[in-house]
Amino acid sequence: MPRKKLTAIMLDTLAPDEYYDSHCDGLIFRVQKRRKPWQTRYYDGTRHQRHTFGFFPSMSLKEARDACQAFHKNLEAGLPVAAESAPHPRSVNTETVGWLIDWYEEMRAKNPKGTKTLKKTMKDLRSCMRRFGNYLEMPAREFTKQHARDIRDKLDVKTPPQANRFLAYGSMCWSFAAQEDKVETNIFRDVRRLAGEEPRERVLSADEIAAVWMAAETMKHDNLKSRSDYGRMIQFLLLTAQRRGEVASLRYGDILDHVWFQQKNKADRPHKIKLSRQAMELVGQGDPRDFVFGTKHRFEKRAANICKLAKVDDWRVHDLRRSAATHLQELGVDETIVRAILNHAISGVSGVYLKAEYVAKKGEALQKWADEVDRIVQSNKASNIL
Repeated sequence: MPRKKLTAIMLDTLAPDEYYDSHCDGLIFRVQKRRKPWQTRYYDGTRHQRHTFGFFPSMSLKEARDACQAFHKNLEAGLPVAAESAPHPRSVNTETVGWLIDWYEEMRAKNPKGTKTLKKTMKDLRSCMRRFGNYLEMPAREFTKQHARDIRDKLDVKTPPQANRFLAYGSMCWSFAAQEDKVETNIFRDVRRLAGEEPRERVLSADEIAAVWMAAETMKHDNLKSRSDYGRMIQFLLLTAQRRGEVASLRYGDILDHVWFQQKNKADRPHKIKLSRQAMELVGQGDPRDFVFGTKHRFEKRAANICKLAKVDDWRVHDLRRSAATHLQELGVDETIVRAILNHAISGVSGVYLKAEYVAKKGEALQKWADEVDRIVQSNKASNIL
């Protein structure tokens, strides 16, 4: 069994095993699939016994060391020690963090208003709670500001944008729970937010669009099918100005008479896009299967591949959507039509009454944009030849 000096940071990362703490004689940290008990072994005069002090993360490393030292001190002095091990928190209190999130999601879902992203939001919150210590097993009333700060700081190192989102999602849940006396207070309210994300404003120039398009064209002819599919998908993203997740989930059955019927998207509302001739050609280049662009995409790796091929500085896949929208405006397309293509909601009272889909006008605009992309690419090729 490994013997090492345990630290608070490493407790979240240890693989299943038993770890003897070199800093505190007798203390064992046992990592199991669902539970992480603090234990010790001792001889009671007749046989060897194992005693559990508590469970991580409900009991911290310092608390476990103190409990272990006190236990063995009493044992050596001949004083009575606890006969029964500490029960797992979940066995004495079913209102755990995981239970609280489930309860909040169920209660909020009863009022459909404002719940479009509820399911994904709670899924992300559970993921954060699980990744950094399996806090889902902890009694909700024992989850403290320090626990929230620990998760925030770890997220800030790994995925900075997610740190503040975690706090926002947790605050929604705990605020609601505090009003129903499930917890004493919304502990997330007093946890400091980190510096906010700066919204990206990157718009690709005509030369950069040509470079990305040609890099995608190169990928399209790769022998590895997933790279070839990704090249087509990049070009399709540029021509349609839709989101990556929406394009990646496009099925052949979603297209009828050149119109793409989106049933699921970030806006959570039906969306129709009349595809340009060039976009339909990309669709037709795929294999006969369910998904137009395949199913096995390692987005980060493929994005790195195409960035290297394109040799364009500081651009991301989502910048294609912003670039397409900006160039549509420069082509004279009305802002209302651009917003309709992007599937952006109309704010205020107008959004309640104005429900036009502009399918034909969106199609005209996207065809105009596809023709412009063709012109940009051909012009770039000609200048390179010269």
